[in-house]
Amino acid sequence: MKIIYFHIPNLQDYMIPTKKWLDEMSQHYDIIDVTTPPNENRMYEGLVENWNVDDLVICGQDNVGSLEMLYEYEKCGYDVCSNPCLMYEKSTGRGGIVQNMISTDDNSRFMHPKDSTLKFCNGVVGTGLSRISKRLQSKIDITGEPFHFQNFDHTLSKLFNRAGVNLFHLHYPIHTHMKK
Repeated sequence: MKIIYFHIPNLQDYMIPTKKWLDEMSQHYDIIDVTTPPNENRMYEGLVENWNVDDLVICGQDNVGSLEMLYEYEKCGYDVCSNPCLMYEKSTGRGGIVQNMISTDDNSRFMHPKDSTLKFCNGVVGTGLSRISKRLQSKIDITGEPFHFQNFDHTLSKLFNRAGVNLFHLHYPIHTHMKK
C-alpha cells in the first residue's frame, strides 16, 4: 500500500500537521509526494503515474489520520474505503457540522450528521483520507478524464460507479480535517 500526498506548493500553517504525520508514516509506508499547483492537472497526473501499481491511500494536504487507520485499510477487503471527517459551515455553506459524504438515497442528496456511524455511503465521500484497492484500479481507465481538485471526489465516484462500485466502505473514528 502506498500513500499519495497531494498538497499545494507552499504549505499554510494549518497544513503542517499533515506533513508531520506523513513524515512519521514514512517509516511504515512509501509516501508519494505530489505538489499540486492551482489550476493544473498535477493531482490527476499524480494519480495516473501511480495507478494500478498497489493499493493507494489518498491523503489531502489538510487531513491527519493515524497508523491504526492505515492498518485498517490494509486489512479491509472492500475496494473503496474512507475515514470521514467533519465539515464546518464555512466549507459547506450550510448550518451545523456534518460529515464529508453525500448520500443519494431515493434520488435525494443529503449530507450526514456529525455523529453518523454508517458502514457504507452510496453517493460521494470526501477522499481526503481514503483507499482505492489495486483490484478496482485495474478495472478503471483514468487516462482519458483529467480532473482538478475541485471535482476530484465527484470524478472518482463516477469512475467507481462505472466499474460497478456504488458503495464507499466507511471506517471510524473520523479523521482530523485541519481546515475548520
